[in-house]
Amino acid sequence: MLPEQENQLFEDIGEIKASIKSLNHLLDAHTTQDMTQFTAMTEAVNVVNVNVSKMITDLAVSDAVRVANEKHVSTITNRRASIVGSMAGFSASAVLSWIQFHFFGGPQ
Repeated sequence: MLPEQENQLFEDIGEIKASIKSLNHLLDAHTTQDMTQFTAMTEAVNVVNVNVSKMITDLAVSDAVRVANEKHVSTITNRRASIVGSMAGFSASAVLSWIQFHFFGGPQ
């Protein structure tokens, strides 16, 4: 190998080393920047997760309250219907007894 070629080879190797160092610094800077952004995104996703979990819990509680309310309303409605039915049956029985007593001379 000629001395000029050897010098050129060493210069080329020096430039490659400098380029690799530069690339290493650039990658390090980008990695740090990416980690900062990923950390911020992770925190944002965690906030969204907490909010969605709270909404799901609130909806589940609301649904449970709604079901309980519907159950109570159904119970009250059934009781009222039972009372109204009993009153209607009693009234009808009383009216029939009164009609039978007054028009047909009572029980025979």
